[in-house]
Amino acid sequence: MTNRGKGWRFAAVLTGLGSGLAAEQTASAGPWPLARKEKLSITTLVAAPAALRGPTQSDDPLDFGSESADAAVIETYAEWGLGAGFTAIGKAQTAWQGPATGQTTGSYEFGLRRTIARRGDFVFAWQASLAGGPSQNEACAGERAELRLLAGWGRKFGRRNAFAALESGGRVRTDACAGVKTDFALGVELVPNRLQFLSQSFFDLDRERRNSRNLTLKFQQSLVLRVSPKWSAQIGGRFGVTEQSRERSALVALWRRF
Repeated sequence: MTNRGKGWRFAAVLTGLGSGLAAEQTASAGPWPLARKEKLSITTLVAAPAALRGPTQSDDPLDFGSESADAAVIETYAEWGLGAGFTAIGKAQTAWQGPATGQTTGSYEFGLRRTIARRGDFVFAWQASLAGGPSQNEACAGERAELRLLAGWGRKFGRRNAFAALESGGRVRTDACAGVKTDFALGVELVPNRLQFLSQSFFDLDRERRNSRNLTLKFQQSLVLRVSPKWSAQIGGRFGVTEQSRERSALVALWRRF
């Protein structure tokens, strides 16, 4: 991978941080592949103190707006470069609903991403994965497959990297649990190879019940500090803007290359 490619990878790998608050939302590092035998792990803690949240009608057991007590999610996401543009992905997540219910839920996901084309500053990929665990719709809990198309753009402006990544796909099921998902990320380095501003959005809509109760739209803003060539840290916040998700939460994350 060229130095320029490594710069995009440093920026884009962080697009997945925090995208897994609900099991429906899949952490992903964009279309950029890892080199063969290169490995990456990301551990994210998202907390939603009651003081950050207002009343909501959400019935999502993993939506932090659904209770008035503190709640938290911890997630570990990993990637392994297989070569030839293939990258294996995996995720494990535990969500604690807070002392009001004491409910704890877990979810998992594993899959494969393949970079299929590069055109100048653009790169394209597909991703297939299988996930299991709770869902924003209780009837949709259990295993579900997902297919995604990914596109990324990266460019260096002087000494600063900037990138944008778009992912869109759907859950593959024969019932009302099928749906569409679109995630977008924009990253700009404030200090070259040291500090980055990251803005993300997460959109999720059930296929057969297209109304505000089944639409999730969240925005996330954060700063990412590169501590060393192997370690980076992220801090930020997220908020939902639909009836299904009125989440107000803070997040911290650490990721490491191997």
